This record gives sequence, C-alpha cells and structure tokens, in this order.
Amino acid sequence: MKKLIAIMLVTIMALAFAACGGKPQNSGNNNDNGSGQSGSVKETNAAVKVTKAPGSTVTLDGSMLGVLQKVAIDNSSKDKIDIKGLLITTDSGHHDYKPMEELITEGYKTEGIYDEFMLNEWFSVYADIEGGPVNVYIIPNNFKNEISLMKAVDLAAISEKLEYPIFAGAVTPDPDNHGFLLSAYVNKELGEGLYDIFFTSGEKILYVVQLKLVPDAE
Repeated sequence: MKKLIAIMLVTIMALAFAACGGKPQNSGNNNDNGSGQSGSVKETNAAVKVTKAPGSTVTLDGSMLGVLQKVAIDNSSKDKIDIKGLLITTDSGHHDYKPMEELITEGYKTEGIYDEFMLNEWFSVYADIEGGPVNVYIIPNNFKNEISLMKAVDLAAISEKLEYPIFAGAVTPDPDNHGFLLSAYVNKELGEGLYDIFFTSGEKILYVVQLKLVPDAE
C-alpha cells in the first residue's frame, strides 16, 4: 500500500512540473526549430546590462556602436570564419550618405562602421570574410542572457517571434559586388532603439555589431 501511494505522489509531482513549464530559460537550446524561446521580444529596446562569461569582451550597452565584436572565443580552425571588416551603407538619401564607390576606397572596417539608420529605409551590408558561409540575424537589443553564453538557436528563436524578422541564411560575400552580403528593409513598425547584427555559423555566434534605429525624417 505504501509503495502504491509513493508511486502516485511521484506521478502527481511530475504532472505539476510539466504544467508549470519545466524548461530552462533558454528553451531555444532544446528545440530544433528554435521556436521554444519564451517571453516577448517587444518588451523594450533598452540595453540590458548582464554579467559577462569568463573571457568575454562583448559589450552591447550602446557604448560600442559601429564596432565589430568577436563573440565566439573558441572559433576553432576546423570551421574558422574570420570577418576582417564590414561596410554598412544606405542609398535612401535620408542622411549623410556616401556612395559605395567612395566607401570601398576607405576599406572595410572593424570600427567606425556606420551605425545609425532611420526607420522605413533600406541598408546594405558588405563584408570581407575568410571562410563561410554565415547566417545573419538583426535583432532588437533586449536580451536577458549574456550573449557569449547563448547559441545560434537562441537567436533563431528570438527572430522567429519578431513580427518583422530580418534574417539571411548561408550567405557569402559577392566578390563581383564589393563583398555584398545582404540588404535589409527597416520597417517603421520595428521601433527605434538599439539593434544588433549577429553573424553565426552552426551553433556558434561568431560576431556582432550594434547599430541604432532612429525615427523616419518624413
């Protein structure tokens, strides 16, 4: 009889745990399609200060706008992807704009990358990459976890919940077009604030550059 009661108690506890969620906060790690991330991605665009993982030098608090930062400390030689520099530009004419022909003479950059764009415009990313291809996610900066502790599947989970996701999969620079990687439309419904462009491969988040979206001038 006591054995039967014990089995019933264990069963009841297991059912209660399942009803409460019973998943780690980074539930995207346990979901092949990355759709397990919980919580709203539209809570805020304010940067979240978090404790860094050992060895991490990534800063996403708005103080490193336009700086290409390396996230994956263990970017092994087997699948090493080295982003030597970026050029990010727009031809919308909404702000002080340089044509690509002029930008390319300045060279790809790891610092001083153009970092402010307006809502309701297009921008393009050009890259000098050794290795590849890479996946690219553009996501609002409202992370609750340290980036160096996250995986690409976590970004996929966040991106899938966005009403207007910006994602490019398995892209490589076009050698016939100054290393063109992708173009993205900044829908005005995204909202102004800090955004992060992530470059990933496999499970690893390799690099990130932070930019700021500001209201449309019109």
